[in-house]
Amino acid sequence: MDKNNTRPQRMNVEVMEQLLSQQIGKNNDSFFLSKDIGVSRNATFFNDVMKSGFHGPLLVEDYRVGFVLEGEIDITINLIHHHVTPGTLVYIGLGSIVTIHSVSPDIKVRGFILPEETMNNIFADRKPEIINGQMMHFFAESTPEDRQFIDDINLTVWNIIHRESNYPPVLYSALASVLYFYEGLYFRLNDVRGSQVESNRSREIFNRFISLVNKNSSCERTLSYYADQLCLSPRYLSSLVNEQSGHPAKYWIDKATITRAKVMLRHTTKSVSQIAYELNFPNDSFFCKYFRRLAGCSPTDYRK
Repeated sequence: MDKNNTRPQRMNVEVMEQLLSQQIGKNNDSFFLSKDIGVSRNATFFNDVMKSGFHGPLLVEDYRVGFVLEGEIDITINLIHHHVTPGTLVYIGLGSIVTIHSVSPDIKVRGFILPEETMNNIFADRKPEIINGQMMHFFAESTPEDRQFIDDINLTVWNIIHRESNYPPVLYSALASVLYFYEGLYFRLNDVRGSQVESNRSREIFNRFISLVNKNSSCERTLSYYADQLCLSPRYLSSLVNEQSGHPAKYWIDKATITRAKVMLRHTTKSVSQIAYELNFPNDSFFCKYFRRLAGCSPTDYRK
């Protein structure tokens, strides 16, 4: 892909279809992709995405859920770095910002890509809590029983979409069962008892802080704003964030802001002035100094 092409480029089903057109044609027994759904049985598309230059930061415009069958991935999602190993269950929500650092050659994933419209069709009434905007992403170690359940549903969905008489409600019901399973898994992993209560409460506050930062760093960069949102004092929030992550709260706010700026510089044709305005900087000069201090180069040089 031409790295000088400044056409808006985001990670969604249409972009995936363009990147993986050859693989979809050659390996139609392992990967299916349409405007409504993506299903991976044993796909190795991460390496194809990396070769195409789509390693990030990327704005994910759909939902992704599944598990790593083989191989390993080093990835940063919504500011948090993860080393993902075989058997890890993965949920990546709409609007997540992703940077793929490295992928092992033997990587294989099994799961689903679900555009927002499909998700709305599946859940006309109540969406699971993990996809209602409160949880941007999560990773979890799985048991063999967990993987077998997802694998069974994955195969069922694969068979449904390849039937000539595909009936959407049947497909939606199968997909809903996976997402409700992930919701239950998330609650199970975060069920706290005894001496772990205070530790897990602190972790929950930190996760809520990170979620707020990811959503609001484009317009809010003060610690007091996030402390107010969490009904905490700035001093307590600062101490808690530093204890949980080893970094001060300002580090996470700046990291989210600079990541958002990089996405806009790399994947849109907006001018530096437009980006500075949309990120709520008082002027271009202030934004450029801020960007250079955190990124080590000017916004213009980063775009080039």
